[in-house]
Amino acid sequence: NQNITYPEKVQKQLQNFADQNPEVKPKNDPENKNDRPSY
Repeated sequence: NQNITYPEKVQKQLQNFADQNPEVKPKNDPENKNDRPSY
């Protein structure tokens, strides 16, 4: 689908990754701000 923007595509990929890796917290999770891994 060429109509989807790049940020939306990335967001969808990140969502899919999070769904497949439930132990991985989003980097913008407020509860995980201080001890997040630096990729």
